[in-house]
Amino acid sequence: TTTTSSTATPTPTTATSTATATPTPPPAAAPGKAAQGKEHSVELIELDLPRTFPALSFFARDGPMFSELRAVLEAYVCFRPDVGYVQGMSFVAGVLLLNMETYHAFRCMANLLNVPCVRAFYRVDADAI
Repeated sequence: TTTTSSTATPTPTTATSTATATPTPPPAAAPGKAAQGKEHSVELIELDLPRTFPALSFFARDGPMFSELRAVLEAYVCFRPDVGYVQGMSFVAGVLLLNMETYHAFRCMANLLNVPCVRAFYRVDADAI
């Protein structure tokens, strides 16, 4: 009889994580409509940054992750001007930045907020919720 030694090598899974998938751009809006409120959203980011995890010095004005947090939020406003910035998004971006690099945090946030159910909370769309 012949015995075969089987040393199974683990095969990598091919499932794509939504955290690493490239975000899908939003559908095109009517001319002039997509840019409405974008400047106001950036002003809201500036107001909200100091309120993001105030007990952590990471996100304080002179903290090491302040500019990264601003960059992720401003990039999202540019990526989805139809959604813009809504109070509380800085906490989502902050948690992501504590766990990954800036670019990956943006991609993860864009993919997370691209899920219709989650995005509905940030659009304050009661019918979608």
